[in-house]
Amino acid sequence: MLKTRSLLALALALSTSAASGQVVINEFIYDTNNYDAEDTNREFVELYNAGNGPVDISGWTLDAWDTVDSDGLSGLNASFEIPAGTTLAAGDFYVMGWGSVPNVDQVLTPYYNTPNGNGSQAKQGLFEDRSETIELYSNTGVLQDAVRYEVNKWVSGADANQIFIPAEVFAEIGAGPDIDETNPSASTVPGGLWSNFQSIRADGNISVSRYIDGHDTNVNGYDFGAFKATPGAPNALPSVPQHVVPDVDGLAEGATLTEYTESWVAATVIDPTVVSTLNPTVIVPSPQGGNAIAVSDSSGGTMVAGQELVDKIDIYAYLETSVVTRADGNTPQESTMFGIGTTDANFNIPDPEDKLGATGSNVNGSTGLAWLFLRTDVDATLYLVDAKQGGRDYDTWDILAQYDLTDEAADWARLSIDAENGVATYNDEIINFDAQPDLLGTFYVGFNEFVDGRATRPATWDMVSSVVSLPGDANGDGLVNLLDLSVLASNFDGTDTPYTNADGDFNGDGLVNLLDLSILATNFETTQTPEPAGAALIGLGALALIRRR
Repeated sequence: MLKTRSLLALALALSTSAASGQVVINEFIYDTNNYDAEDTNREFVELYNAGNGPVDISGWTLDAWDTVDSDGLSGLNASFEIPAGTTLAAGDFYVMGWGSVPNVDQVLTPYYNTPNGNGSQAKQGLFEDRSETIELYSNTGVLQDAVRYEVNKWVSGADANQIFIPAEVFAEIGAGPDIDETNPSASTVPGGLWSNFQSIRADGNISVSRYIDGHDTNVNGYDFGAFKATPGAPNALPSVPQHVVPDVDGLAEGATLTEYTESWVAATVIDPTVVSTLNPTVIVPSPQGGNAIAVSDSSGGTMVAGQELVDKIDIYAYLETSVVTRADGNTPQESTMFGIGTTDANFNIPDPEDKLGATGSNVNGSTGLAWLFLRTDVDATLYLVDAKQGGRDYDTWDILAQYDLTDEAADWARLSIDAENGVATYNDEIINFDAQPDLLGTFYVGFNEFVDGRATRPATWDMVSSVVSLPGDANGDGLVNLLDLSVLASNFDGTDTPYTNADGDFNGDGLVNLLDLSILATNFETTQTPEPAGAALIGLGALALIRRR
């Protein structure tokens, strides 16, 4: 069966190629956390022609607009003009940046050169490392595309309310309908990329990239994610139905995983039964046994991201429920997030209920659907959240489910999210939400903590074992239960054929109907065939559930 994600990618490719002359900002790095010389700087902007014919981009300008300039007034930081005689072919890229950037087409001169904190070096930059809008204009002054980053610093920080941004720019970055051009903090959805997306490590080299080259919904938070930089080349993230957690049982403790791209610290193999830097206390292995994966950062927050677009995640995650402490009077916290979408490089502290006071940064850059585990000095809470396109968490995010685990013992939990079908699970709990088949994103993990001694439980996860599927086992967990019934019910008598076993088609005819329901009922909650009367009762109950949909 050709999954919805693959169909979406194909449709997007066809639709973007049909729009002649659609040149967009496709990928960029604006902050490398680097104070060194020009030859080590990696800042760039990549343009992409998503149209079906060549476009003459001679005289086009790439403008960098700051929220405020040095005298407190709104202003243009830099304007880079594309040379005469430059034509961008359909499906081609044009890279503007430092001379050391791979595949660079136009070398740019830094617009600022100021001493860093200790005055010993000069920081050179093409784009400012704070809230800024990058805007692309044709040679006649018509806006073609725009992206804004670190919007949190503009809406709620020192830069708030000090600039007028034209409505045409707001329309490109994804602002909500209630936007106030002169008072963005009064608007729930100011648009742009909410948090900070530095490309910190030269070997990791994360950029801000469109999930699909040229795909532009005019909502930055849905169109862009943080993953491996590819200046002058396709982003080329494969589309797969589900993120497959690497099997690390055969790897040595301490091995780093290339299946993920990291901001600060790589995802690393741990032996749960052995104390190590990333396994501060002995814990039981996950239900699948063997090694597990962990990520943390002794100096603050970090994130890792998968390298494919996914519809679904299904993992074991270790949830340490004991409270955390901090002696300085601030609210201590530890937060871990597993999601589909993207998150910021530092995984700034999320606070969807606005309960952390000064500890809660409200600048977490997560987007999409995610499980968030947050523990403080008084409680431990598991949330299922829809972070949408990103934004101030307690204003913008929706809490879809919430579990108080304060009095629960620390343990592994099975967490899943199926964006396409609108179903998530926490162990045996089923949560239904509005399906998001068009959601684009990678699997991501974010971790941050604010506790004494940084003695916390790193983000820790493991694969769900592959098992031989039983008849009626749609999700491959080795059981036939209500989770499988929910899958079958969501596709019952559907038209998105041909279906597969994962959709509830248990007899292989490409349909999901009463024949498949009968197979599920026969094997419900057991590997043995139940008595006929019991199977019939289960079938009738399941049919009633389906009819109520």
